[in-house]
Amino acid sequence: MNYLQPIRWLVSSAVYSKDDILIVGLPKTATTWLKTVLVQLYYEDSKSFDQVNSVALEYGSPIKQIINSDRTRIIKTHRAKNIFHLDHRVKIGLKRDILDNIVSYYVYSFAKKPSLRNFGFKKFVINNNVVEWFVKFYCSWDSCIDTWLDFDDIQAENYEKLSCALAPKIGYDPGLVHSVMRENNKESSIRKSNMSNKHKSKFIEGFQFVGESELKKEVRREIPNEDLVWLKKLIEEKQKR
Repeated sequence: MNYLQPIRWLVSSAVYSKDDILIVGLPKTATTWLKTVLVQLYYEDSKSFDQVNSVALEYGSPIKQIINSDRTRIIKTHRAKNIFHLDHRVKIGLKRDILDNIVSYYVYSFAKKPSLRNFGFKKFVINNNVVEWFVKFYCSWDSCIDTWLDFDDIQAENYEKLSCALAPKIGYDPGLVHSVMRENNKESSIRKSNMSNKHKSKFIEGFQFVGESELKKEVRREIPNEDLVWLKKLIEEKQKR
């Protein structure tokens, strides 16, 4: 556990503003895609993967990064709502089926740490308390956010529905939002996800950050069906509590 994290959150939260845009989404729910769309709308500039991450910050980012931004700040969080989160005027949530989300998160984590293959999917879920984290996340934010974007709509590129939901929240014309979303479709995102070598070095060779690659399919196929049945029951039990 990182005992300095709460202190870092407290210090950085002091310079956040309620006018900052807060993106609320678990890992692998298209937070990077949404950040890219918002950065292009507010900053009027096409950004690479690394540039978007430097502009759109994460809750708890070093205070120097936060105060250096003199424009609308776009901030994301993967964590359940806590005392450090302000009541931001604009909050946008990203939702995904929890079982599907956990599988995707496992594949992503495997690409960063191939040794996970030695432990297997079930141990990964248990050791990282993933179900508790994911279920708690949605329970804590559900009543605070009135605009949730569905991951399935993003995957299906249903930009008309997505832009009509997002545009009123951020004060932009739905047609313009639709246009920017189309510019950042899956094919374009794959083509433009030009990470720095430093970031690429965190992943095994052949991993594709956006889209479905052969490596991802292979890792998914290795997950035993009985593990998925177990996971589904565990999620249902946690949601009932």
